[in-house]
Amino acid sequence: MGYKLSRKTKKFREAILFFIKKRSLGLYKIIISIFSLLKFINKKYKKKTFVKYSENLNDINDYEFKKTSQNNEDGIIEFIFNKIGLEKINFVEIGFDFYQNNSLNFLGKANKGLFIDGSED
Repeated sequence: MGYKLSRKTKKFREAILFFIKKRSLGLYKIIISIFSLLKFINKKYKKKTFVKYSENLNDINDYEFKKTSQNNEDGIIEFIFNKIGLEKINFVEIGFDFYQNNSLNFLGKANKGLFIDGSED
């Protein structure tokens, strides 16, 4: 679910899930839960990538890496938290994808967290 699929494939997947949801809400929730968990585990233990997205900033770019973020924010956020010495944090993630957001990388250090999104899913 979401592995750089084309728009047509995503629409097809959504149509199938919508059909299942109309027929059996319980089965739909089970399917969504299982695949969400699998994708979360995959993203959580994914290897870091170090592709640079911007060269025109200062030395903070040396700390960029991507694990669960879209554009290498994981390394920058980790650097800032380590620099100011945060041990336990609280966070709010507004507008996110279950599998690709900045908060997944530091869930182990979180006291509390809140994910907010406008999507019904």
